[in-house]
Amino acid sequence: MRKTSFNLVMDVPYSGKFKFNKDEREIENMESLIYVNTLSFGRRIFALVESELDVSIVRPAITKLAQQKDITEEDAAVIANCKFSIANLTGEELAVDSENPLKVAKDFVGQNITTQHYGVPIGFTASYIHNNGGFENQFD
Repeated sequence: MRKTSFNLVMDVPYSGKFKFNKDEREIENMESLIYVNTLSFGRRIFALVESELDVSIVRPAITKLAQQKDITEEDAAVIANCKFSIANLTGEELAVDSENPLKVAKDFVGQNITTQHYGVPIGFTASYIHNNGGFENQFD
């Protein structure tokens, strides 16, 4: 779940080239250097739902729960057998409601954006400096 309050976007310099001093060019492998060209601020939460039940059984119940629709006794039984983990990227601690573990997260993300609480960095994109090609972050 995420709500973006604003994006910062940096265009490539008019010349199409970035300036470096001589020492930086000698130290760095120029083909590995990147620059951040967009930075998004807002609220972002990841909700992880774990269950030993098949996804075809869990998904409909979780969808109803997330959309705050009426749930059947069968849905409630499926939800009771799930483990919920909420990762809040803003760093604020959220208490999880045992009846609807996703409601607190959804309500937090859905709050109005204000100048006092416009969020934190929640995403970015980057490009390679040598060819302006898209950068994809990978973890080994």
